[in-house]
Amino acid sequence: MKKIWMSAIAALLAGGVLYAGESEFKLAKPSDWKASTPVKWIGKDKDVMEVTGPTTLLSVKKFDIDVKKHFKLEADVKQISGGPIPVCVGFKLFDKNDKEITSFMVNAHHNSETTVVKDVKAGDKVIILKANPYWKKSIFAVALNAKKDLSDLPNYDLLTPAKVTVKGQEMEVQLKKPVDKAIPAGTVVRAHGGGGYMYTGGYKVLNNGQEAEFKGVAKGVNKSGMTSGRWAPGAVKAQIILLVNWKWGSKDKAVAHVKDVELEIK
Repeated sequence: MKKIWMSAIAALLAGGVLYAGESEFKLAKPSDWKASTPVKWIGKDKDVMEVTGPTTLLSVKKFDIDVKKHFKLEADVKQISGGPIPVCVGFKLFDKNDKEITSFMVNAHHNSETTVVKDVKAGDKVIILKANPYWKKSIFAVALNAKKDLSDLPNYDLLTPAKVTVKGQEMEVQLKKPVDKAIPAGTVVRAHGGGGYMYTGGYKVLNNGQEAEFKGVAKGVNKSGMTSGRWAPGAVKAQIILLVNWKWGSKDKAVAHVKDVELEIK
């Protein structure tokens, strides 16, 4: 039995399948995926997903992140109809408490820290801040209790602005909904930008009949921001995400085929 076991190991290594510390995951069956719309499995081996209409595909498995390793993500997508239409391939991120980390929690506008000028009461929809020229960019969120060294990222204590108006040495921020707690004068805040997921595999617009390979590698960690090639601060787990037929309001339901989704970690 020992001889047979050693022979099996030798054959595996000779084939170059995997080395110590490497992992390879092929997501090619229904139990590997959660989908926002019904998916039809087609092809000779029933390993191709036929996706109709705007659909989010999420891997059932969440992968532990080791920022020192390479995470190589690949997927093949062919647009059957409804093109030209966007497709995105990447990761959805989670923190140590399994809470999702979104782009606007980490996409800090650098040097945009400023302070609340007047006390804000629970129920208020306007906050007054000390003016800061770095707030001229598009602002998706106002991060409370911000730290200059960015150690607060990911920041979950966010407000969503509707409009920012500069009035001399101050900025008036109108919010989309009332605050649910008091915010004292002197509180440090920061402007954050928006964005989507971590698109390591890439973003492409596919025409009908066009087949494309999505491929990318993630390694290391950002001090701030969600980018395709480095993990966002605070991320400890990742879930593969594909946004297929990602065009809303189309009269015709687009159809795409997805296959050969693989993740290699080494």
